Amino acid sequence: MEAIVTRPAVSGCCRAVSASRTASSRLRLNTTPSAARQQSTTSRTKKALIVPPHATFFKLNGSSGPRHTTDQIIFNPPSSAPSPHHLTKADIEELRRLRAADPVANSVQNLARRYRCSKLFILMCCRAPQDHKDKIQAAEDAVKSRWGPRRRQAREERARRMGMLFSGEL
Repeated sequence: MEAIVTRPAVSGCCRAVSASRTASSRLRLNTTPSAARQQSTTSRTKKALIVPPHATFFKLNGSSGPRHTTDQIIFNPPSSAPSPHHLTKADIEELRRLRAADPVANSVQNLARRYRCSKLFILMCCRAPQDHKDKIQAAEDAVKSRWGPRRRQAREERARRMGMLFSGEL
């Protein structure tokens, strides 16, 4: 007599309990299939992940109920307020001077951390000197010179596909 079990953990418990009992008094589970189906397929998982919007999402102009039509613009404010920290022109000039003087010690990451701004802002404000760019390019070329034909071909193919993607060919 085997127990009808829907879950593996329960079946392991049943086997442990039934092994300790005699054959005449085995534990018998008559479980019916659960009303809630398992998420064993992609479509069920997608369906379970659909979350309806919150009721306050549709309240406009202090109205009490949801009013949603297709010709309304719904404003959802950003999740966090913008940073109140703004750099002055003097700070930007100092950034440029530091980056030009020593681009290794005053890297983009170090300057962004020091002035509490993003790395993108540092890249927009100041550029590295050409000799620093040449050193970086020489180091990259030294690494690329050690590549074999398969890696070189794979990198060229990847760059070609990326170009096709951005030009709309793919």
